[in-house]
Amino acid sequence: MILRKALIDDRDDINKISEVTWEGHDYLKNIFDKWINEKDSDFSVLEKDGKVIGTIKLTYLQNREYWLEGLRIHPDYQGRGYAKYLTKEYLKKIKNLDFDLVSMATFYTSKSVDIVKKYGFYLLNSLKIYRINEKKEINDIKNYEVVENYNDVMFILDSEQLKVRKGYFTFDWTAINASAELIKKLVDRKEVYVKKIEGKIVSLIILSKMYNKEGIMSISFIWGENHFDEALDFAISKYNDVYRPGSEFLYMCEDDEQLRNILVKKGFEEASKEKNDFVIYGVRSPEEIKNI
Repeated sequence: MILRKALIDDRDDINKISEVTWEGHDYLKNIFDKWINEKDSDFSVLEKDGKVIGTIKLTYLQNREYWLEGLRIHPDYQGRGYAKYLTKEYLKKIKNLDFDLVSMATFYTSKSVDIVKKYGFYLLNSLKIYRINEKKEINDIKNYEVVENYNDVMFILDSEQLKVRKGYFTFDWTAINASAELIKKLVDRKEVYVKKIEGKIVSLIILSKMYNKEGIMSISFIWGENHFDEALDFAISKYNDVYRPGSEFLYMCEDDEQLRNILVKKGFEEASKEKNDFVIYGVRSPEEIKNI
């Protein structure tokens, strides 16, 4: 059994793992080329008898913050401790890093939750998953403009909407602590949009492809509760522009009955009936990592 760096020649084995994970809806096969070429990450495979049977990845995000993802074991080899082995080996590496946060996110039923909890990870936040996977007709799209000056939108760092989310922006299945550095990056990428009335910002939405596993944007954050409907209409219209069959448009947000009613009315589906099914676990120092 060998734990080693992922190589381009591993594509076929990794695709086979992806095709039998999450009932065939796994993103790994779509993100393989990007992950192989990323510089700020450590993407590895577990090889047994010349065959790749598992994967794992650690990514540097920002500000001494790392993201653990891509933990997969082929179903034929599950239940033998390989997922625990991969996690433990990576946490040995992580324990030697100088970090303020290492975290991961998954669906609430995933077995990886029990694995990381064993090594000291604890719940940082949980959100509700909403998704659209087909074009939706939008009749009245309000004008939103791309933000050019990041200073114009730094106020969202102190907003109540962000506090409710415990400070997280979400990018598909990746969750990152909101920061001035991150907002600057999003503005530079032209992924922050605002609606103004008489020159004053009344609504803001972040639609980003950053860290997206399907190559399609996701809703990272919405500010301006009185204009939530309009922001969603604008977001759906942008998704319609880049839609392709099989893609998912995701929004992770707090569980709120009023928000749920609006989202469902707009055509979003709940990923489950669970109150919060997108769970984020992590540790904030090497000392919090246990049992390795």
